[in-house]
Amino acid sequence: MSGLRKGATAAFVCLLGMALAVSSAQATIIGPGVEASTTGVDSAERLNIDRTITATLAAGTYQITDFSFFATANAGTVTPLLATLTNASTNEFTAFWIGDAVDSPATAYTAVSVDPTASITLTDTTTLYAGFFTSGGGRVAYDSTVGLTAHDNEFTAPTSPGDVISEFSHPTLVRAYAFRLTVVPEPSTWAMLGVMLLPSLGLWRRRRKRRVAHIE
Repeated sequence: MSGLRKGATAAFVCLLGMALAVSSAQATIIGPGVEASTTGVDSAERLNIDRTITATLAAGTYQITDFSFFATANAGTVTPLLATLTNASTNEFTAFWIGDAVDSPATAYTAVSVDPTASITLTDTTTLYAGFFTSGGGRVAYDSTVGLTAHDNEFTAPTSPGDVISEFSHPTLVRAYAFRLTVVPEPSTWAMLGVMLLPSLGLWRRRRKRRVAHIE
């Protein structure tokens, strides 16, 4: 392999490596996290949307790679969701994505982590809120001294994207639930970035060739 070709290959590998490094750094956590609390326990089913730890994401496709929560009961299920705030004055949200129900662990006061293997597509820059609802005795721990949550103790669970979520019993409850959703850019987005780098690489090679010819 000529020195020019080696240099071009090295440059491309370097640029692609930078793109992949950026992609790994773009994992976004939405929600307080499982470390938020191990103390507070709800007494019945709840729907909650965290208002504090949101994410504003650019248009594109994203994978939902993790849903985690800290359970305080060993029965029932917890169902994750992502929503957008569509009317701030009336505290109205719209469901954007609803995951599958996750079983509570066999032992209470245990952290649960699953991969929903799901993806979402944003057509515009969008602010997403993470939430969940419980069923059959599922419970998620909370801290009642920090955070802000749209909290509903008498709710109709959303079933599909576009469903309106509103009329919360406590629209701005000081409470942080121990859960999180993790989203990362779709790998194809970064593969496309590598393709987009090719014209720049070609320009670099042509300039390099002209410099070598001039020297000779």
